[in-house]
Amino acid sequence: VLRLLQMLGVNSMAIYLMHTVFSAATRIGLLKVVGTSNLALHLLCAVLAGLFLPLLIYSRFVPNVVRLVLLGTGRVPQQAVARSTAGAS
Repeated sequence: VLRLLQMLGVNSMAIYLMHTVFSAATRIGLLKVVGTSNLALHLLCAVLAGLFLPLLIYSRFVPNVVRLVLLGTGRVPQQAVARSTAGAS
């Protein structure tokens, strides 16, 4: 449980920035596609989607350079550093 909370804390900025898109899409999908308005199901699915889909996007699809520029975390790959210093001279 503590490892999960630590992981959520470390990635809280990504969750904060992306959670509304996934939560809203989940609720719209449940209402329009599945046709259910069950409050408990909506809350459960929207919270899970709002937490874990941003983590999936952040960890799998956002390169380190973009993480560094947009969120201030991550590290710059050595190839990028070598290219930027080679172009400066």
